[in-house]
Amino acid sequence: MVEATLLCRFRDDSGEEVHLSEDTHELDLSHRRISEIDLRPLAKCENLEVLDLSHNLIKEIDLWPLMKCRHLRQLRLRNNQLKRVDVTPLLDCPQLKTIDIDDTVEIVANYDMRTRRMRGLSLEELRSKHPLRWRFDSETMDPLIEVERIRNKLFTELNEIYCSPDNRQVIHAELMCRLQSALEDALRREMANAEKTENYKRLYVLQRGLEYIRQNTPVAR
Repeated sequence: MVEATLLCRFRDDSGEEVHLSEDTHELDLSHRRISEIDLRPLAKCENLEVLDLSHNLIKEIDLWPLMKCRHLRQLRLRNNQLKRVDVTPLLDCPQLKTIDIDDTVEIVANYDMRTRRMRGLSLEELRSKHPLRWRFDSETMDPLIEVERIRNKLFTELNEIYCSPDNRQVIHAELMCRLQSALEDALRREMANAEKTENYKRLYVLQRGLEYIRQNTPVAR
């Protein structure tokens, strides 16, 4: 059984460890006067359905680890000191129905991530209570930028291996074929590294990149 430890910090700099397992379905940390919390351990709690952090003193929160909580149904953040919340990672939580946030909090999401998803969170309930601002953060969130960065690096490496003045057309076709396979392998390696280092925002972008190249790869006949 996978276990994880969530660390909560309070205003007086004291801390408390909360022990979790992959079978954790509901986590109630409300009314605890928590000022800081690192949600990365929750990525191991894939069966989490309810997360209640309401009535605390949290000023900033990184929700990216919650992209791994595919069964999440309720997220409660009301009555904290939050000014802004990025809900982009919640697009990977298809069962999420309730996001309880104060009316004064600015809600933002990445537009590119929303339009490229085949499914995802319906933000209609949230939008009915809060203005929702879509942002365009192409430098850090656009999966095509990551795909091209990796593709260019691989092309340079493979071009040196297959460089030949003879039968250039065949050589180029072979290079392109191997490039596609190498690109998928490279993306999977980078995804594994992002998950190992708990960089869930990067993992999200790389996953979208892998989906894109698979959807846009011609089927061999």
